This record gives sequence, structure tokens and C-alpha cells, in this order.
Amino acid sequence: TERRLADYYLTWFEERGVAFKDLSGQAGPALASLDRAYENLRLAWLLAGQHGLVTLQHRVANAWLQYHILRSRAQDGVELFTAAIAALGTGPDDSAQLALRLRLHVGAARMYGRLNQTAQVVSHVEAVIGLNPGPEHVDELARAYLFWGLSLQDVGAYAEADQAMLRGLAEAQAANASHLEADFYRGLGNSASYQGDLPGSRHYWELSLQHLDKQASPRGMAATLGNLAEACTQSGEFDQARRYFGQAIELFELIHDQSSWARCLNMLARAELLQGDVAAGASHYAAANEYLTEANETQFALDSAHGLLEAALLTGAYDQAAQLLAEIEKQTTIRPGQQAALQVLQGRYFMLLGRYAEAQAELTAALTLTDDIFVLQTEFLAALVAWRLDDLATATATIERCLATARDENRGLELAQFSWLVGQMKLYAGEPAAAVAALAEAADWSRRQGVTPLWLQSSATLSLVELELGHAKQAGEILAGVVAALAVGEPAGLPDPFLFYEQLLQVMASLQPARVSVIRAAAQQQFRAQQALISGHHAQQRFLHADSSRQFVMREPL
Repeated sequence: TERRLADYYLTWFEERGVAFKDLSGQAGPALASLDRAYENLRLAWLLAGQHGLVTLQHRVANAWLQYHILRSRAQDGVELFTAAIAALGTGPDDSAQLALRLRLHVGAARMYGRLNQTAQVVSHVEAVIGLNPGPEHVDELARAYLFWGLSLQDVGAYAEADQAMLRGLAEAQAANASHLEADFYRGLGNSASYQGDLPGSRHYWELSLQHLDKQASPRGMAATLGNLAEACTQSGEFDQARRYFGQAIELFELIHDQSSWARCLNMLARAELLQGDVAAGASHYAAANEYLTEANETQFALDSAHGLLEAALLTGAYDQAAQLLAEIEKQTTIRPGQQAALQVLQGRYFMLLGRYAEAQAELTAALTLTDDIFVLQTEFLAALVAWRLDDLATATATIERCLATARDENRGLELAQFSWLVGQMKLYAGEPAAAVAALAEAADWSRRQGVTPLWLQSSATLSLVELELGHAKQAGEILAGVVAALAVGEPAGLPDPFLFYEQLLQVMASLQPARVSVIRAAAQQQFRAQQALISGHHAQQRFLHADSSRQFVMREPL
């Protein structure tokens, strides 16, 4: 009777635990019902121990591990697993007892890893290794190495983490345990990503995906697809990133994991904004924000709100931007990275108004708060602002440093952005011939990757350079492409809208004077909102006329 009772408690918990895990990565309020069953798990452990039912105890240990992970109660888990290990005493063990002892040590290692207590993780991993598990226990041995590696990653010991993961991977490969290989490849990919090795991370994540295909693990596949999508975003392969994100989102929908679905939408929207597809990005941010706000996942909802604010700024929706900014500033808990993101957006706001000194202050403050994967985007804006303020030394130093980083990390978007700025500075320094290569590189890359705002900006500058060099035919061909794109719709997300229209109008005044009025009207519409926010005189000075130190001015005013 007691055995049936223990089995009943376990079966009830296992069924609900698996269901809740599949329904939500965050588990949600529904998991609270598991708390009521927790004491029943303790009773099942005692009953199984009293009657020597080691297999049932092993199931209890699995349920304990699942419970403490789902409920984020690592400290309680540590105490429980270490007490259970002590209660077992010492061997000798038969096969079932060995399996239980291994499971308890692996559970303790996982819990200590959640607490970033690496020394204790190592202690339990060494205990697992010391038990000399055979091939039938490869899962426990491999997972011990996996949790060891993950805990080392958490403290930045990446070389040691990789060694642990590779040892575990070898065990999994020897046992032909494909599902474990997928976990190790994903862990190795994460380690490479943390160290800035973008090609390495993609290599491992792609291997992980191959092994996940074999076992049809939708959650693991979705997580790995999300990692690959983020890697593609970093390298500027936005179309591929959007495909990966789309596949991940479909899988999260399939398993009803709304929380992960919404967070993945946030990342997709970020890629869309970087590519210049502001409408799609805003739509996805809005969908994510609606769910995350209702689910009270405030930190991720704040990421969505930042994205919506950026989209509003890029499209000139200043009333909406002001409202979003006020709502964001009401948040009482904000991570340093989110505070930095907010200051970057405020910096962009000032840039759009031509208030570069204020923009510089915001961007400088943001750079002291974050070093995330998008920090080069902030550095690019800071360099552009420094150049606008005639601080050429700061602009040049920032560009040189960031170009080196972008090349090392294969960051395609940032390479193109800084290349455009290099060409821009060469042009205004009176060296148009030296500007051609950098501008052509930026225009070509952004065209191939579909980054329309940067392509328009770099093409406008390149057409002006060609004109300055006396290459009217080349300038005209570039100009024709830009004008055709403008006929489709007004651009959003230009790095420097003032400069774009200024340069475009200069080229048109020489090559297509009859059409200047059309572009002039578009420019006036583009900047009407900005001009309403600052004095007309300053708007004219900042937009309509270039600084005399930069060697040319617009040939006719708007």
C-alpha cells in the first residue's frame, strides 16, 4: 500500500511537472500547484527508503531536481540533495543504488551551479567521476561534466569550461548519446559567443541543431535556433537571422511557451530595426510587449518598450516617443543595460534635433553602463556625434578602435557603418579620392544585406564624392538608385538624416536640377517635426547649411 501511495505521489507530480515545463519556460503561476505536492515528494522518499525501493527513490530525486529548477529554489535544492547523499551513507552499491547516488550528486552539482558556487560543483562532479560509472550510467557522467562546464562559464573561466564540456562530449559520443551531444555543442557555442568567437559559436550551435533534429526536441531546437539567429544578427546577416527567429517562434508557439515566444519576438524586432525594417520591428515589439506586460514579466516588457521607443524615434512619431519615454522612466527596477539603452535612445533623440552636445552626454553615460553585444552601435553613434561637434581626434580614435573590433568579431553591420563614417570624414577633410573605397564598401555591403537606411546614406555620400572627383556618370548612376528608392517610401532609420538630404540635394542640384524641388519637399516633410521642436533659426543653421569648416554648403536653400 505504501509503495502504491509513493508511486501515486510521484506519478501525479511527474505528469504535472512535465506539462508545466512544456507550457512555459517561466512556468508561470500554474506551477504554484506543485508546491502543494512537494511534501508528498518528501513522504514518497521516506516510504521508498523504508522499504528499500531504490528505483522509486531515483524517481523522487528526478522530481526534486525538476521541482527546484522550475521553482528557482536552488538553495533549498542544495540542502535537500546534500542531506539525501549523507543519508545514503557509503557503499558498496548495486547498480540501482549506484544510479541513485549518481543522480543525487548530479542534482547537487546542478543546484550549486545555479548558485554560482563552482567549488562545490567541482566537488560533486569529482564524486561522480570517483564512482567509476559504466556505460549504462553515461547520462549522469556526461551531465556532471555539462553542469561543471556551465558553472565555470558563469564565473568567466571559459578555457576550463571548454575542457569540462569536451570531456563530457567525448563520453556522450562514446555512448552514441545524441541528445547529450546536442547539449554539449550548445554549451560550447555559448562559451565561444561569450569570448567573442562568432564563427566558433555558430559552428557549435549548428552541430547542436543537427543532433537535436535526430531526437526532435522542439524546446532545444527553438533555443538553439534563437542562438543562431542572434549570431546572424551580430554578423549583420539579417535575412538569415529573421528566418532562424521565425522558426524558433513557430516552435515556441507549438509547445505553447508564450514567455519564450515573446522574448524571441523582442530579439526578432531588434534585428528588424537594425536592418531598417522599422514597421515590422515595431509590430513585433508591440506584440511582445502586450504579452509580457500582461504576464507581469516587467524586465522583458521593458526591453519591448525600449524597442517601441526607438521605432517611434526612427519614424518621427515624437508624441508617441514622449509618451513611451515617460512610461519607461516610471519603472522602479531597471538593469544597467536597460538604463544604458534608454540613454542611447535619448541620445538619438537629441541627434535628430541636431543637439549634438546633449546627445554626446547621453551616449557617453550609456557607454559606462554596458558592454553588451550591441555596444558597437552606441560607439558608432558616439563617433558620429563627435565628428558633428568637430572633435575629430575623438571620432578618429573611436573609429579606429571599433573597426578593429568589428573585423575581429566579423560584425558586418558595424564594419559598414564605420566605413561610411571614415569616408564621410575623408570627404569633409578634402580627401574625396581617399573616401571612395570605404564608401563603396559600406554601400555594397548594406545593399547585399538589405540594410536600406545605411545603403541610402552611404550611397548619397558616395555620389557626392564621385561628383567632387569629376565622375558625373558614376554619381548619376548612384543618384538614380537613391531617388528610385525614395519614390517607394520615405526612409526611416538613416544614421544622419540631416546629412543625407543635404548631400543628396547637392548632387541633384548639379545633375538633376529639375527634380530638386521633389526631394526638397520630401526633406521639408521629414524635418517638419524636428523643426517644430527647436527654433527655426537653429534648425536652418543645423540642417540647411553645412559648417563652413567642412568645405562646402548647400548650393540652394530649401
